[in-house]
Amino acid sequence: MGVLDVNGQNDQIRVKNTSQMMGMFLSELSIEVSRLTQQLDEDPTQFENVENRVHELFNRGAGLFLSGILAEVMQTEKHKQRGDNVRNDYAIPLRSGQDRKIRISLGSGFSCDATTRYCQPATSSHDKSDSIPGIDVELSLFGFSAGNAPRLVSKVVRGAALCQSLEQARKELQRDGIHVSQEEQRGIVYQFGRELLTVRERLIEQFERGEMTAGNEFAGKTVSIQIDGGRTRTRSDIKPIDPVENFAKTQSEATGRDSLGRSKETKRKGTYDTEWKEPKLFKIYVHDDDGRVDQEFEERIDGSFGDANQIERLLAMRMYQLGVHRAESITFNSDGAKWIWDRIDSILTRAKVPSTVLIFKILDVYHAAENLNKGIKALGKCPAKAIPADANAPSTLPAPVTH
Repeated sequence: MGVLDVNGQNDQIRVKNTSQMMGMFLSELSIEVSRLTQQLDEDPTQFENVENRVHELFNRGAGLFLSGILAEVMQTEKHKQRGDNVRNDYAIPLRSGQDRKIRISLGSGFSCDATTRYCQPATSSHDKSDSIPGIDVELSLFGFSAGNAPRLVSKVVRGAALCQSLEQARKELQRDGIHVSQEEQRGIVYQFGRELLTVRERLIEQFERGEMTAGNEFAGKTVSIQIDGGRTRTRSDIKPIDPVENFAKTQSEATGRDSLGRSKETKRKGTYDTEWKEPKLFKIYVHDDDGRVDQEFEERIDGSFGDANQIERLLAMRMYQLGVHRAESITFNSDGAKWIWDRIDSILTRAKVPSTVLIFKILDVYHAAENLNKGIKALGKCPAKAIPADANAPSTLPAPVTH
């Protein structure tokens, strides 16, 4: 059974229960009360610093309290039995396990040492790239990932997604009293990404085995599905570009090779060049009675760096999961790429869409306008920007096609 040790004023303390931890917290808090009161009394402008310190203290208090709860639960026979069940039901055979010491971090920014049972695979795999790791059968029951509590993982990952850079996200975490290094932050984000991709792949496999329960959220609705390629910078050798020598040049003019994406005619502002990779993306959404996006239903966006077959499997699973196969109509809105149009019938079959559902296939207005501009420009009739891509321009859907 697992045990926890927290840092006291002088040495580490073995956690027994919540009462012990709350007593420890109140003792530490009483020491700070007079100091903080005196600090604010002497200089009222120090209120922000006092408030930040109180926030830090109670974050530690929350950590101590949670440590007490964890310690009590981990000492129960029920918890031990659950750990045995995790080991027995794991994807591969595991050894009986042995205690190991690991540093765990909670969502409040509090950290402590945990000694828990880690079970290694019963047989080692020579192919390290395809090997399944062992598991901490005790911490996994609480949702810990590599020693990080679920709330901490959520905060770190959400910050990485919402901020413009990982550095900015890390600064925002520090303002909330959560201090993680750049390496720890990247580790949490990448580990979470790998776990989500694994869950998604298991959902696809479950769907293809016929074991997934059909969704009903989009049943009877007017649904649109947009499919397109994206553009993502990859980690590769960065090639510096002289900003003076290449001032006002396009990317293709500066690098000497064709640029990817719609920004190829935009004048450069960057000072480096790197490789790009195209993810395949799709968006599923619902229209209201006026043909606009229905805000009552969340848009679903997903994608993959895999090939066209992978995106077909993924899209079919999401359609079935949302109940798109029960929609009143489905409109595929995309550019003219063959990898998209040649697979729509196969996608409909995979997603179990019956012939009674109306199917529309249309070329989106932006790509249509772009291709018209190219054709007219080639004829020398007018500038390339003569035909604007107006998203509000009226359009008429073509007659539905059968499948």
